[in-house]
Amino acid sequence: MGMSGRQVLKVVKRRKIKWLRYIIQAVSFVLLVLLVPIGILAIPAGICAIPIGGFTINCIYGVIQRIFSSPLYIGLYVLIVFALVPIIGSMLLGRVFCGLMCPIGTILDLTAKIKKRTGFLKKLHLDNKYNKYVVATSFVAASTATGSPTFCLVCPIRGVCTAYGSLKPLELGLTAVPLIFEASDKRAWCRYFCPVGAIMGLLGMKKLLGFKIDTNKCIKCKACMRVCPTGAITEDSLKTGEISRTECIVCGRCYDVCMYDALRFGVLPLQNKNFS
Repeated sequence: MGMSGRQVLKVVKRRKIKWLRYIIQAVSFVLLVLLVPIGILAIPAGICAIPIGGFTINCIYGVIQRIFSSPLYIGLYVLIVFALVPIIGSMLLGRVFCGLMCPIGTILDLTAKIKKRTGFLKKLHLDNKYNKYVVATSFVAASTATGSPTFCLVCPIRGVCTAYGSLKPLELGLTAVPLIFEASDKRAWCRYFCPVGAIMGLLGMKKLLGFKIDTNKCIKCKACMRVCPTGAITEDSLKTGEISRTECIVCGRCYDVCMYDALRFGVLPLQNKNFS
């Protein structure tokens, strides 16, 4: 016991899980960017629609746009059947695609060593995590009005996944948008603007698995807050033990930096206190 009567916690050495993240990101990037669009698998639609046998895994947000743009598309059937895999994945693990499999996220992580960020989004009052829901709603409305999935035309994820092999300037140019935002804040595109992440976050509001903080072990050093790329860990998180389920991308950085074994991955409580 310390002089204040508080138990002194020992520093815990444990194996870091960042290598698991690196491996998953590398495999996903090779698969989705190099093999799926034009390489060994040669799938024209790329990441937007990946056929596996008689089943197709579709982009969640792309399906939602098509439902609103074509009501006769038998929307409910399409949503349930063709987007079933990412829906279940998001309900179980939230935005795990964003943190471990998204090729744009992998590219942005390669810029993580940038020491000085400009913060221009804050100066423009655009550093708001709710922006991405506005973007998602706006493109769904545009899809309804035009009769086609409009965001798919400018989606950076689709752009980087269809540019390989042909080096299409437009598709490659779409990747520049998240990179420009990255100069302001780390993972700014993912935090403030990506509608795909927004939908996955909403599906993961009640996710079953994720990281949580043991408040009995946490000394509130804020190391986890500093390394979290999406701001999912806040001051309130340190008090309640709850990490934002809509913002957490399950990257495991918080787990790696915690020296007191206060971060754990496991089953989350069924009820979280607020939408965040």
